Amino acid sequence: MKVPEAAILFETLFPALHRACHACRPPTGGERQARLLDHLDPLAPSYPGALARHMGVSAASVTLAVDRLVARGLALRERSPGDGRKVGVRLTVAGALLRDSRSGLDPDRVRTLLRRLSPRRRRRALRGLRILARAAGLQVTPPSPGMPEGGPEPPPAAV
Repeated sequence: MKVPEAAILFETLFPALHRACHACRPPTGGERQARLLDHLDPLAPSYPGALARHMGVSAASVTLAVDRLVARGLALRERSPGDGRKVGVRLTVAGALLRDSRSGLDPDRVRTLLRRLSPRRRRRALRGLRILARAAGLQVTPPSPGMPEGGPEPPPAAV
């Protein structure tokens, strides 16, 4: 894998790990909305009750923060296809862009770090990060029944 491809993959995987490593402390006001953005995904819906438990805040606080994110066009609500009573929350493109703009990653430093690794070690390091990112995603969205701990193994050629 070449450095530019590896850097793009690294920059894609690292935010999930970064978000999962934040300490859970009760935030206030706009800070709560910003933290909530860090826990939402544009593809897989998260559910307010699980988010509240994970973030250490009340369900009402999460609902209020979600209301504000939806009003700003940063998140959207959708009914669960399996249970119409459950309403999940996903990031919109605007929400994902705002979340990702706050990552603090310096692309030049990422590329410098990756250049220090041989192509073989770079592949192994990114495979490890992919596994960690999958596991980090499980902290907000529990695995489906039958899914192995840490998510499915990536195919060998995918790294």
